[in-house]
Amino acid sequence: MKIQEGRVSILEDVLIGKAGNRDLKGDTFLPPKEEKNRPAILVVHGGGWLEGDKTQLRGYGILLSRLGFVCPDLSLNCWVTIDLVTPHNTFETF
Repeated sequence: MKIQEGRVSILEDVLIGKAGNRDLKGDTFLPPKEEKNRPAILVVHGGGWLEGDKTQLRGYGILLSRLGFVCPDLSLNCWVTIDLVTPHNTFETF
């Protein structure tokens, strides 16, 4: 795999969906060379659902895009709902 010459295009804070009243946004990294049917790698940050954000892996999005991959870098959200009768957690990735 060769590194593509040119600049990676970054679409920042693209609205992906909504969770209640909250906007769910992510960034998309596009390779310098425009081609159809490009492969993609989904980039999701870590943080144990307690910390972190999509900017943690920005460098990976740029690097992988220079290798020809489209890289959506998505927000990860966690809502912990406590019900004393039936406790449960709800996790959503967008």
